[in-house]
Amino acid sequence: MLEHDREKNLTALAFAFFLSVTLIGSLIPKAYSQFLIISIYSSKQEYYLNDEIKLYGNLTHLGQSVYDGIVALQIISPENKTLTIRVASTGPVSQENYPVRITQFYPSDSLGNPKTTFNKGTFLYLTAYVVNNDLIRHSLYFAVNIYDKYGKPWDVSSSTGGIEPGETKFIVTGYPISWEFPSGTAVAYAVALTDEPKNNGVPHCPEAKATFQIATSEISTITTSTYKDGYFYLNFSMPTNSPSGNYTVHATSIYQYSTTTTQLNFKIRVPDLNNDGTVDIYDLIIVSAAYGSSEGSQNWNPIADINGDKTIDIYDLILVASSFGWKST
Repeated sequence: MLEHDREKNLTALAFAFFLSVTLIGSLIPKAYSQFLIISIYSSKQEYYLNDEIKLYGNLTHLGQSVYDGIVALQIISPENKTLTIRVASTGPVSQENYPVRITQFYPSDSLGNPKTTFNKGTFLYLTAYVVNNDLIRHSLYFAVNIYDKYGKPWDVSSSTGGIEPGETKFIVTGYPISWEFPSGTAVAYAVALTDEPKNNGVPHCPEAKATFQIATSEISTITTSTYKDGYFYLNFSMPTNSPSGNYTVHATSIYQYSTTTTQLNFKIRVPDLNNDGTVDIYDLIIVSAAYGSSEGSQNWNPIADINGDKTIDIYDLILVASSFGWKST
C-alpha cells in the first residue's frame, strides 16, 4: 500500500513539474519580447501626394524610455519597392559605441576621392568605410539613400554580404544625376544593418549623413530626422510620381541584446479623378464643373470633393494643380 502511494505521489510530482516547465516556457518568450518595445506613429493615416510625411515614435526597455536608442525604418510602396531605409535615434548617439560602424561617409569621384559639386547628366559617387571591431563575423546590409533639397527620396541602392572580425569595407556607390534632379543642396544617408527591416534586420549603428551640391554652389540646410525627449522623428516628402495606395513602415531596433519589431501603414492619395493614370487638364475640368457646389447642390460631384469637406472650392483645385503632371508607373 505504501509503495502504491509512493508511486502516486511521484506521478503527481512529475505531472506538476511538467506543468510548471510548460507554463514557464510559455511565459519566458512573452516576457522576453516585452523587454524592448518600439512604438511608431504617423501624423495622419492618409496623405495627399504633396503633403509632408511625418513619422515618429519611441523605445521603452523594461518599461523605461530609451534616450540613446536607434531604430531602423524601411518604407515599402504599394509596388513592394523600398522608398527609403533609414536609422533614426531617440537621443544623442555616437558611432564609437557600436562594434560595427560607419567610420567615414562622403561624396566623391569613382575612386573615392572627395568631391562636393556635381553636374546634371553626370554621376554622383558616395564613399563609405564600414568597420567591424567585434570578435565575430556579422551579416551586413548596407544601403545609401539620396534625398533632394525638398526632402524627397530619389533613390536607394543596397548591397548584402558579411563583414569579418577586424575588417574594414571600402564601399563606393554610384548614382546617375538626372536632368530632373533639383539644383541645390542634396543629402545622402548611409545605413548599416544586419538585414532589411522587413526581414527583421536590426541596425548595427546610427546612420551617416553626407551633403553635396547639384549644379550650384548655393548651400542650404536639409533636416529629415530629429529626436527629442526619447522620441525619434522622420519627415520627408513623396517623390513626384509616387503610386497611390498603402505604404508599409517596417521598424526594428536592438538595445542591450533585446530586439523588437513593429509595423505601421499610411495611405497616399493622388487626385487622378478619372482614373486614367495621370493628373491633367481633364481632372481640373471635373473639379471646375462642380466648382462652388456643396452636398445636395444640383452640380454636386463627390469625386471632385478631394479633401472631403463637403464643398468644392479653391482647395480642391489646388490639390489637383499641386499634383499636375503625375503619371502612374
